[in-house]
Amino acid sequence: MHTHRTVRKTRSLWWLLLLFTACRQEELPPPADQQPLPVPAHFPAPHYNFASNKPIPAGIALGRKLFYDPITSVDSSISCASCHVQTLAFAHNQSISRGVGGKLGVRNSPALQNLAWVPWFNADGGILHLDVQPLAPITDSAEHNFNLPDLFDRLRRHPQYPADFEAAFGSRTVSDRPFFLAMSQFMTQLVSAGSLYDQVLTQKATFSIDQAAGYALFRTHCTSCHSEPLTSNFAFARNGHQSSTNDEGRKRVTGDQVDFGKFRIPSLRNVALTAPYMHDGSLPTLEAVIEHYTQPDYPADAPIGTGIALNSQQKNQLKAFLQSLTDPAFLQNERLSSPFQP
Repeated sequence: MHTHRTVRKTRSLWWLLLLFTACRQEELPPPADQQPLPVPAHFPAPHYNFASNKPIPAGIALGRKLFYDPITSVDSSISCASCHVQTLAFAHNQSISRGVGGKLGVRNSPALQNLAWVPWFNADGGILHLDVQPLAPITDSAEHNFNLPDLFDRLRRHPQYPADFEAAFGSRTVSDRPFFLAMSQFMTQLVSAGSLYDQVLTQKATFSIDQAAGYALFRTHCTSCHSEPLTSNFAFARNGHQSSTNDEGRKRVTGDQVDFGKFRIPSLRNVALTAPYMHDGSLPTLEAVIEHYTQPDYPADAPIGTGIALNSQQKNQLKAFLQSLTDPAFLQNERLSSPFQP
């Protein structure tokens, strides 16, 4: 999820939450297995502190319900899942997402996966903790456009949500802390670690000849930013792309001119499904992205310094490897899908 509010508001809301540390829909029966997902053995230790918010079945179920319920938008027209679609790796197929009333933001909706390993959020890193992240789109006027007191009042009056909060946290109280903790419990379950790439890393499968060649190219040219196995170092860098907007990027958060035009390096997992690309969604295809990074006049102030010299065959091989990062089980996992009837 993302935001376009001012840094000052984001920071004040962050500190506020630290002090505390719709239309009814018909629910589907829960999946048989509600237990938290295990941390993949070939992944590093998560950044998220699970000791402070240990996922439990009832908390995950509540967070999942809130993620998919349009009750979190002022007019009950959109949910988090409106811009984060499971079959698209919880990304979106539009350049710029639209909020309530069709309001248009300025950035492309990012994929949501392996969030427990991410140290900061949004393309500019303006959100510092997963427990705070949903606050941004819920209160942003170009997204859910809702204020928290009214949202919590709506949830208190709902016929089921107070009981859901009691099941998850031992109290029917609907307030900021349990709300955001439940959202985090669900979002930490968005673990993508079942791609062919993962199977190769764990010695359960092998690449094709083209995929193997593409992987070698990836390791040579790309891993300084897209480090393995998460395929991102989560740093901020210019991508050498002429944005279609006047987005300041990281400078919007730090106020430092040196950060102008820098954006958080995204994970490439499931990248074949998350078009269009870049923070402004202006590159429509994976081929266009590869062409961008292999152009001879690639901007010198961007991370790789010069265009990667690849011929047509190598470009196809690199694409073949990137497609191996697709995780079908993640895209179809019933535990991560909507709990509501279509």
